[in-house]
Amino acid sequence: AAEVLFGCTSAELTGQLFGFPVVGGETAEIDIIRPGGEQATAEMRVVQIEWEGEGALLASLRDISDRKRAEDALRESEEKHRLLIENSSDLIAVIQDEKIMFINAKAVEYAGLTKEELNEHSFLDWVHPDDRNMIAKNYFKSPKDEVFLPPLDFRLVDNQGNILWISARAAKIKWKGRPAELVMLSNITGRKQAEQQILRKNRLLEAINRIFAETLNCETEAEVAQTCLAVAEELTASKFGWIGEVNKAGRLDRITLSERSWQDRGLPQYSIRDREISVFWGDVRKTEQSLIVNAPASHPNRVGEPDGHPRINSFLGVPMKHACRTIGMIALANREEGYDQSHLKDIEALAMALKETLFRKRLNIELKESEARFRNLVETMPNGLVVSDDNDVITYVNDRFCQMLGSPEKELVNQIVYDLLDESNKKTLRTQTEGFQRGIEGAYELVFTRRDGEKLFSVISQKAIYDGSGRFRGSLAILTDITEFKIMESKLLQAQKLESLGGPAAGIAHEINTPTQYVGDNTRFLDQAFADLWKINQLYEELTQAAGNGLPTGDIIGRVEAAIEEYDLDYLKMEIPKALDQTLEGVERISTIVRSMKQFAHPSLDQKSSVDINQAIESTITVARNEWKYVAEMVTDFEDSLPPVPCVPGEINQVILNIIINAAHAIADVIGDGAKGKGTITFRTRSAGDWVEIRISDTGEGIPEKIRDRVFDPFFTTKEVGRGTGQGLAIAYSVIVEKHNGT
Repeated sequence: AAEVLFGCTSAELTGQLFGFPVVGGETAEIDIIRPGGEQATAEMRVVQIEWEGEGALLASLRDISDRKRAEDALRESEEKHRLLIENSSDLIAVIQDEKIMFINAKAVEYAGLTKEELNEHSFLDWVHPDDRNMIAKNYFKSPKDEVFLPPLDFRLVDNQGNILWISARAAKIKWKGRPAELVMLSNITGRKQAEQQILRKNRLLEAINRIFAETLNCETEAEVAQTCLAVAEELTASKFGWIGEVNKAGRLDRITLSERSWQDRGLPQYSIRDREISVFWGDVRKTEQSLIVNAPASHPNRVGEPDGHPRINSFLGVPMKHACRTIGMIALANREEGYDQSHLKDIEALAMALKETLFRKRLNIELKESEARFRNLVETMPNGLVVSDDNDVITYVNDRFCQMLGSPEKELVNQIVYDLLDESNKKTLRTQTEGFQRGIEGAYELVFTRRDGEKLFSVISQKAIYDGSGRFRGSLAILTDITEFKIMESKLLQAQKLESLGGPAAGIAHEINTPTQYVGDNTRFLDQAFADLWKINQLYEELTQAAGNGLPTGDIIGRVEAAIEEYDLDYLKMEIPKALDQTLEGVERISTIVRSMKQFAHPSLDQKSSVDINQAIESTITVARNEWKYVAEMVTDFEDSLPPVPCVPGEINQVILNIIINAAHAIADVIGDGAKGKGTITFRTRSAGDWVEIRISDTGEGIPEKIRDRVFDPFFTTKEVGRGTGQGLAIAYSVIVEKHNGT
């Protein structure tokens, strides 16, 4: 054993000098350095003996190296734990019989007392009164077999009265041989404050959401304010309150007033209407700042409560502002614990929500009134109104449009607009719709098919509807029923045509009569000439027969010669071809006039067809020949390659006739009886891209500048009574511009 302890053999140890730190009968701990440098610790006991006749010491050594290392480790561990406990940010205490037996430096710092002073108090003395029963029950009165006690959150109160939220973890231990509790306390005041802040904000958000949700069905501003006031009272635990609006005179008008306090006293609601703003709410109005008064009796402006007014023990007033101006306020009163800044901020947020809700309600009321006015206007307007979406599906029609088409609303809504039109009008609508989507707006005519199959002529004024992003969402169209106007216009056009033909009619008769006369004269001449030729021909037949039979022919020849002389055969041979040519010319002239009349009188039926414009002008010139031939020469310069033009033939012919007659009258006013020569009327046609251009000029005196902006007005004329009605150019404008989109 000694060899193991010293790390040497017996031989090596024998004879070595050994110093004894103790004398006989004593024990001591010694450190041994082994040959390899390793250190060991031994417990030595020395006894005096006699060895070989001489006095000696007998030493017994026991290796205690492992025990020493364990003791050192324990001391080191205890020192670490002491440092850990003393420097911990948590409060650590040992409690025995509810007394504080040990407390670390952090707890001493928090309490503001010495350890000795703390030891004089029960732990429960530092616990908030509302939490003492919970701590006593769970920590000091818990079952003995429980080692780890439940974690708890509770409040401590320092010697200054400040509240600290604590999260505690505890375990049962032995302290100096007796049961005790080891309690570790973490400061969670910041977390609790944050939780309370989040909870308060959540309650505030719920309150604001309630205001927005519950006021949706409110009909009046008072109902909106009553809802908001109830939420504010509940949020702050106030006994009563009111919401007022500052009127234009700067005085207070009540929007709503909580009724509980007045009802509890059996009193009618206190009147607030056009009231001077004073006392607490007067301060809110003047300073335009929120106000908390938790001691009203000491407030310098206090004047007491009027009769019937509930006593005010605490007050919170918050201004409602808009555009940096106070427009009203929320006043709350009699919270038992009084009001603090959190209540003030909550009600300031509610005030903003109330303001927005009131404004929204007012806008909704105004919108409903506006919608009612608009609906009344729309439903009573004399025009039809149609709203369609971006797929041309009808989404709304007014009563007038239903009447115009003879269909109920349910048959028109959700129907595609194009289904109410024929093919030509579908094309017109499509063209117009594409145009106004590009910003090109203007009125145009459209023909609908009524439920009974009749035609509805209308003038459309259409507006595009766009959403907030500028995307096309549909259109709104206002329709004016012009069916009766169209009927009247047709009659007027017919009357105008008849009027226009009134003058040319005699000329047309004359134009037909002249060739008819020489056709008749030539026909009678030919009748007589052929009778004479028949007689001569009979004599030739007799001569031929006699010659063929070998009979004498002298007498017959004499009669033939006499007949030739009598009927002037040379004259007949010369005049008969002329008469035939003149007759054919007359027939062709008559045919041309009749053909021109037929083309001029083409039944339009308001339907467009492809028309040869050059031929239409030529025909009209022929029909009106008698109007212009005495005063003007007619010059035509037509483009031969002019393409057919889609138009209403009869109406185009009428326009050309009106202009020819006007030109002839204008020239006649210049040349008088024509003694000094005739004027000129010139027609030119040209292609202009997708358009056809007709240019008409004459050598009349022109239109005076001062009346040029009136020449297309219906019934405006510069001619004397009986010479014109003022409808010619008005009809020309309607036909060219409005019906054919020309200029």
